[in-house]
Amino acid sequence: MLIKKQTNRINLYDHQKQALDAMNMSSTGQILMATGTGKTFVQAAHISQLLNEPSVISVIAPRIMLTYQLMEEFNKYLATLGLFPELMFVHSGGTGNEKELSRARSKYNKNLEVIATTNSAEIKEKIQKAHSKNQSIVIFSTYDSLERVGQGVAKAEQKVKCAIFDEAHYLVQDGYNKTLSNFQADQKYFFTATARHTKSDKSTGMNNVELFGEVLYEFTIASAINAGMCVHPRGHILETDVEYNTDDFKKSIPKIIYRAAQEHQDQIYKENEVRNNMRQVKMLGALKGTGDIDSFYESEYCKQLIEEGYVIYAISSRHGAVVNSLENTLRRSKWLKDVKDSLRDPNKKVIVLHYDILSEGIDASDFSGVLLLRSMSISKFLQTFGRISRLDPEDRKAFANGDYSPNDTEKMRKPYAYVIYPKFTKGNLDNSERFKEFIQKMRTLGADLNDYVLNHEFGDGGGNDDPDEFLDDLEEKKRKMGKLIEEIYSDIESEEAAKKLYRITDVGSFFEALAAI
Repeated sequence: MLIKKQTNRINLYDHQKQALDAMNMSSTGQILMATGTGKTFVQAAHISQLLNEPSVISVIAPRIMLTYQLMEEFNKYLATLGLFPELMFVHSGGTGNEKELSRARSKYNKNLEVIATTNSAEIKEKIQKAHSKNQSIVIFSTYDSLERVGQGVAKAEQKVKCAIFDEAHYLVQDGYNKTLSNFQADQKYFFTATARHTKSDKSTGMNNVELFGEVLYEFTIASAINAGMCVHPRGHILETDVEYNTDDFKKSIPKIIYRAAQEHQDQIYKENEVRNNMRQVKMLGALKGTGDIDSFYESEYCKQLIEEGYVIYAISSRHGAVVNSLENTLRRSKWLKDVKDSLRDPNKKVIVLHYDILSEGIDASDFSGVLLLRSMSISKFLQTFGRISRLDPEDRKAFANGDYSPNDTEKMRKPYAYVIYPKFTKGNLDNSERFKEFIQKMRTLGADLNDYVLNHEFGDGGGNDDPDEFLDDLEEKKRKMGKLIEEIYSDIESEEAAKKLYRITDVGSFFEALAAI
């Protein structure tokens, strides 16, 4: 069959070429790349080199939803090279969005038949059918179903030429680690943004080179930001002066989400005015659990946001994938496509809520910020930041054309990825320690902590804080207000003066009152 000359080849960036070269020099090893820097195309580029003869390729991920995305990206990349291996899923989910997969092949008049199964006999049959047509096959599976892949390949009397392990830090878990030890492949490559190590280099951690190989290539998130591959992080502090205890906090989740959306929208609109462009809020919410999703959807705050034009997506193990209501459920593949379409729509205001299921697995450049309502490890925090740190496509083109640089944030359509954090000035939530943890994590991203958003206009207006607490917190305030008060803030000693300053919300008035002390 005649294949049309391809004209839309996906070119790799220098760091992707370096990662690919490193893979070509070893049959096993780790590739550590910050989320959003194009590791999937590195994987696909390596696979493209192996399709000159019938081969079995295995691509493994921790979640079903991520396998759909990986297949789409691999198919898109390989199709631009005129490469059309057979594709299949091995997991308990469906076949994903076949229209999206077929679209990439339609230019070349290539048919596509994708199945999803965990039956080793069906895996064997699919492999044998591909080989009878002198074609390679790429199998996308979850870690839970990897053993079935091995069984199917063995029944087909074949071997896996190359195995790509995506989000490989999951393999540190005992169950997955055991499966990895038993899985045979000529080549094994482990991709992650956040390698996990154990105390012993003979245990399940990625510092066990017998299992995971050496680190072949590393591209850190700080390097990615400096290179203009990711946007700069920016802290956004939701401050409240209402006293909370733990129970009250749980009840207040709907209000906090509503407040976050309000303040974040205000900030995005200010950026739009300066840049003369149109962006809407696209906020990710990392919640403590399914109960938070329940309470939010049942609240008046959710209804109010929907009335204000927000589309509110959520995904959890209990309810599955829902839109605007717990009763409005979608297939996960359909839900993921709807989320991506809404994120790309410049006119839609979007909120996506989850507990942990989206820390990996949604590739979209349009998230504007993330609201953190739960504690998380550094590695999980970096994965979460990776969901919001992707460049706007127009900014990426402008960098490539030399129109402006990654440091010209005043010209960028998406200058920052906002990390939104609720900070309580009273209460017994051990907030000071949680806030220190947040600051530490922001520093891990290389965030400039002299640049953050703190909007008093949206405060709860309780006004009953102890002035001493305000004085203790003045160190944080001076970062916002500049070096002018650096020399004199320690001279504020009286409660009366502190109260007077605290009541002022306008920065200019604050300076005038401070100068009069």
